Amino acid sequence: MTVLFLMENAGGGGAESFVKTLAEEYKKRNISCILGFDRPGPLSEAAEGAGLKTVKLGLGRKDFFRAPKELARICAKRHVDVIHAQFPRENVIALRAAKRCLGVEVVYTDHMSVYQGLKWRILNRIYCRRNAFAAAVWEGGRSVLLKNAVPADKIRVIPNGVSLPGPAAEDAVCARVCLADRFGVPEGAFVMCSMARLSPEKGPDVLVEALAELKKITARRFFCIIAGEGPMKGSLCARAEELGISDCIRFAGRIDDGQIKAALLSGSDLYVNSSRSEAMSIAVLEAMSCGLAQVLTDVGAARELGCGIVVPPEDPQALAAAVKRIMEDEALRTQLAEKSLEAARSRYSAERMADSYLNGGKDDR
Repeated sequence: MTVLFLMENAGGGGAESFVKTLAEEYKKRNISCILGFDRPGPLSEAAEGAGLKTVKLGLGRKDFFRAPKELARICAKRHVDVIHAQFPRENVIALRAAKRCLGVEVVYTDHMSVYQGLKWRILNRIYCRRNAFAAAVWEGGRSVLLKNAVPADKIRVIPNGVSLPGPAAEDAVCARVCLADRFGVPEGAFVMCSMARLSPEKGPDVLVEALAELKKITARRFFCIIAGEGPMKGSLCARAEELGISDCIRFAGRIDDGQIKAALLSGSDLYVNSSRSEAMSIAVLEAMSCGLAQVLTDVGAARELGCGIVVPPEDPQALAAAVKRIMEDEALRTQLAEKSLEAARSRYSAERMADSYLNGGKDDR
């Protein structure tokens, strides 16, 4: 069996992590994987290590009409059985290509859970009836797909999954030493982290404001490591300086090194997600798999996860209050950490996700 993952941008966000994780699970099952992309990025660069072959083809707006023919040629040449499209345009291109290739199925995963305009609702109504199935990554995503005119009988809910840390994962003491050396974490500080693109939908500005509020309401020393790149970085650094919290925040940039990411998660006391918009965050699931307590904004699957304190989005005061509560209540922090780890193991493992996709969207466990 050969699966071709199709996405325009092979960058470094949640969808890219999803593809890498799913391809690694497929490889364990002797399934051949190919990454079809237009714009290169961290995923395409790391493709070989993830067991993916790669092929570059036009997938932008200008390529909408010519891409299906090129993709069909690639599918015939590479003996592709399944095209797994990651976004709406890629899905329509894949379905048009599959029409030229007898026996090729198309699976679509909706990573965004946003309501689409009239044009896309019409396209979905026309094309998605030919999908093998369309996957929402959280239960609430089902209603979004329905409103986007994806046929109800094609919709499956398959939660995202992540690979659980193995026995070689760093223990908290070693991890904290690593964080102190690499990011300047002060001794004895309460450490929180966040991993997200520095762009408006992820709410890093809300987190910065919340940290300033936290400094007003607690005497305990804390330190926050924000991992990610994006267009807001300059303004966020300037705002942190203006608010007088530069000494307790570190903008760490994008972290691709698995060992450093493991140290960040294992060495932190709390994970914070301040998003304005989210479906099911891969970064949150990674934090859960490391047994981290969490504070999450009430977007997407936050409540569905059931293992963190959930606060309204765009409310720095509420975010700060929730962080303070966990800082000062060790028993609560331990309870939330245990719930996070159990949920990651039982419901959000990469193995379970792969099994569901290979089983036509069903979960027989």
